[in-house]
Amino acid sequence: MQINPKLLLQVVEIVDHGSLTEAAKALNATQPALSRNLRELESQMGISIVVRGRSGALPTEFGDRVLRYARVIREMLDRISKEADAWHNGEIGPLQIGATPHPSAIITPTLIEFLKSRPNVKAELSVSGLIPLMERLERGELDLVVGPAGMLQPPEGILVDILYTDELVLLAGRDHPLTRKSAINARDLQEARWFGSPKDSAIRRQSMSILASMGLTEIQISVELSSLGDSIEMLKSGQYLAILPRQSVANALKEGEIVNLPLKLESRLWPIGIFHRDTTRTPKIVVNFIVSLKSGF
Repeated sequence: MQINPKLLLQVVEIVDHGSLTEAAKALNATQPALSRNLRELESQMGISIVVRGRSGALPTEFGDRVLRYARVIREMLDRISKEADAWHNGEIGPLQIGATPHPSAIITPTLIEFLKSRPNVKAELSVSGLIPLMERLERGELDLVVGPAGMLQPPEGILVDILYTDELVLLAGRDHPLTRKSAINARDLQEARWFGSPKDSAIRRQSMSILASMGLTEIQISVELSSLGDSIEMLKSGQYLAILPRQSVANALKEGEIVNLPLKLESRLWPIGIFHRDTTRTPKIVVNFIVSLKSGF
């Protein structure tokens, strides 16, 4: 027996309103049509569900059983409808974000604030190199990627919006010997100990290109680090130099833990972009997060 859920929901309205006439008004239907539907349901089941008398429309003993199931169906449909609205409005759903190490620390506060009013959003932030992140974005495993723009051509179908333009600077811990020099020359840099991001990272390639433009082609990277926190700790030791984006270490600079050495670097601008698919084809939750990111810069 296949029962039409619509007829069950109409029974709920009939009993709740106490009459077919009032139920018809609530359902924007006619009383005869509602009466026909009730008779059809009772005929299909072979059992009386509602009796009508001076006290109005009342459920029979079996009608009470039908009502319990019908109310559950109505509640489930209401939940589905609310979730559909929330999904459409970008209030629920998964959010898969990719970010290269340095901007990840900057966008995390925005993500935290974004999730405060969206407790039902399940977000995941993956931190890695730009190339593997772009591959995952292209495969549909990520909704967006935040990383350096201009270092590679986005795959077909992937757009990029510039989020902000950072600046690459030469950094050292406040106790590094070079912080006591009024002028820094190529020999100082050549003899210093350096650390940098992994070889396959965009910032490592750009840093080495900057040093090469200054004639420093034999700089040796003693330590490779991908974590921003580890990079700051390494600088604070006072033993190493590094070229990093200013924004990512802004707090450490402000607190005086590390120092921006007075040396102007060539090709130092470092644009950070949001890579994403066409927003007309992406879930609203993704579009809302992109808007939140942009509004923060």
